[in-house]
Amino acid sequence: MFHGFQGEFRWLESLSHGIDDVLRICPEVAIGKSWAVTAFDKEKLTAVADENLQSWQVSGSALLVPPVADFSQVPYDAFSEWYTFPGAVPQYKFHSFIHLDWFTLGPAAANRSQARTMWDFKRMQRLFWQEMQAAAPESYIACGHRLIFASRNPECFAAVLRGVSSSRIKTGSA
Repeated sequence: MFHGFQGEFRWLESLSHGIDDVLRICPEVAIGKSWAVTAFDKEKLTAVADENLQSWQVSGSALLVPPVADFSQVPYDAFSEWYTFPGAVPQYKFHSFIHLDWFTLGPAAANRSQARTMWDFKRMQRLFWQEMQAAAPESYIACGHRLIFASRNPECFAAVLRGVSSSRIKTGSA
């Protein structure tokens, strides 16, 4: 597991955990928040009740979900990359980073062989942090080949870091 900080954000990565673990450890990361979902399984969305879908919007490549009162309202297990906001999601053209197998916030040397070039690797990390600064989400949660969690909420980050540090077994992922 890697963890560190960038500006006001604290981040961690784990190969042994998934989004379900973050939500189990600290549901406050998502409950009561608006979400911008940038990667999801379209097939799992067909089971969502029409009344819930009517309040959702598409903006660019993101699915915008209004504040969520509990996880039963949304098929969160269909979402593999999302940004959470304490208020409305800002108008922003979100990028998806989770589709890049080699993307990590950890040391560039750790994944250099997987990126096409070191320049690509550093460019994508820089784009990620620019997006986090510009869009200003409270948290970013993603899980493809690894869990990536970044948050400007120090209490939520500390809870998640403690929780994933004490449990090395993957209990599920979205």
